[in-house]
Amino acid sequence: MSIQDDLDRFTADALYVQEHRQELLQKYPERRIAVYNQEVIGAAKNLPGLLKQVKRRGIPPARSITGT
Repeated sequence: MSIQDDLDRFTADALYVQEHRQELLQKYPERRIAVYNQEVIGAAKNLPGLLKQVKRRGIPPARSITGT
């Protein structure tokens, strides 16, 4: 995967979170979420728990979008 591919995916994920913010807040109340390829790949009450879920899926945390 090229750097440009990573940037394009990261941008698409950020837009996904922005466009679906209210829906995500309702579906995952009081949770932090991680998004990769426009899909929620983890949800946890705290960042360490979320990062553990992301790593377990084999995705480097720096390549996912996290938010509340």
